Amino acid sequence: MELTEKFLAQIAGWEAMKQARALVQSGAVLSSNWTPPLLRGVAQQGEISYRAGLVIKSSVDIENVCHCRQSRESGTMCAHSIAVGLHFLKPPAEVNSPQQKQNDNSSPKSFPAKPSRRIQREEGGEPAELFVIFPPNLSQALDRGKIMVCFEVKWNRGRTLLNALPLSTAFKFSPADEMLLVRLETISPAEIPAMSLFTSEQLAELLPALSNHPRLTIGKSEALRVLHEPLRLKLRAKLESSGEISLALNKENVSGKIISGASVWIYQQGIFQPLSKSAAEILSAGGSVNLPRNRVPQFLSQDWTALQNSCEVEANFALEDFSLAPQPPEFLLHLAGGLAQLHAQLQCGYGSRIMTMGVTSSDEALWIPDPKNPTRYSTRDLAAEQNALGRLLRSGFSGPDAQGRYQLLGQNAVLNFFAREFPRLQKEWKVTLEERLQHSTTKNLEWVEPQFQVTSSGVQWFDLNVSFASHSGERFSPAEIQRLVLSGQSHTR
Repeated sequence: MELTEKFLAQIAGWEAMKQARALVQSGAVLSSNWTPPLLRGVAQQGEISYRAGLVIKSSVDIENVCHCRQSRESGTMCAHSIAVGLHFLKPPAEVNSPQQKQNDNSSPKSFPAKPSRRIQREEGGEPAELFVIFPPNLSQALDRGKIMVCFEVKWNRGRTLLNALPLSTAFKFSPADEMLLVRLETISPAEIPAMSLFTSEQLAELLPALSNHPRLTIGKSEALRVLHEPLRLKLRAKLESSGEISLALNKENVSGKIISGASVWIYQQGIFQPLSKSAAEILSAGGSVNLPRNRVPQFLSQDWTALQNSCEVEANFALEDFSLAPQPPEFLLHLAGGLAQLHAQLQCGYGSRIMTMGVTSSDEALWIPDPKNPTRYSTRDLAAEQNALGRLLRSGFSGPDAQGRYQLLGQNAVLNFFAREFPRLQKEWKVTLEERLQHSTTKNLEWVEPQFQVTSSGVQWFDLNVSFASHSGERFSPAEIQRLVLSGQSHTR
């Protein structure tokens, strides 16, 4: 792939490109390197430095490797990685200059990739072994968040710094060493590292490649271990009488240093060991967490099993103690307005809990706790809720607005609603009318209903009479009713 500013603009979009140019102009990009397919560098935003970049395999196969929040959570192209590319292509003073704006649509100028310095490896190469040396004052370095790590290699000519190996010679490394070399080449694509200063976040990125590596030391002699298995912390989980669950870690076996990054690690007694995501979250919260009832069902369904697998859990409850049952909602419809314009607000009730439909609220959880039983929950019937909303929309209502109100415009549409759907809703839902609307409908609307009379007309015979009348006694002929039905009208003056 050819790295050009036009290509970066195509993959980033206008907003990210604008932010990236601002980062370069302000001097926030500290370094950049382009060794196909890897673009790497460091961009700073505020007090945080991001190791950013892109893996560009083709024009449509691009991976953003920045560790910023936007990249981690949404996977979208962030300004940090684009800024690294701009920094490599042009000096900061040239980015976004008037001349550059004029040339944005001109033919792109390509830049050759800088040569890569990589150690050759092949099956029949010279046998070699990697040694990783951490500083003697490792605990203090972890406190400062700056850890100097030295990489050495031993081969038939002795032991030397990793970057002193001849690039013209091919070497053979063990699988553990090979995995470490690949990680180092990702972190430092242009140079072979001999001594590197890592932040805590960068060290958390390196540690997985050091798991169970046989040649790790503190200084030259003290053994260091990086384990793959998460540390099993002791955890106490208690179901309170209120239905809340409290989680507390036993800190007796957590006396070391915490290293946070893409993963969370703990260092104690010469051992680095990962922490599970759930344990790390509890630890970062001070060692204890209290879960309110509205979070308990989600915790039990998504996190409880993982927590039991990664920690030694002591609990006064079991998963099977909890019960879950669906609860049918009661629908409450309030109508306001007049015969030319109608407003509707639909709510669903689950016991004492009333929720306005069409309005998003953080309180409208899927799980509804039973106030009398801490282990019993019911669920909202989302299908019934959606079907209720559908009935309003099919009747011609539009919305909702910010207050969750739906609107029906036009006298013909309003009268159709009162003639067709309104009587059925009165039987199935709790329907209330605003006082002004109640007065208007009572005064101006009358519902015509069929009346049936069956009279005997002898043995094994009877007469059936069907008549149509309003509540005030006004009668309509079957021909009039048939005319209205066939014409599709639901009302007449």
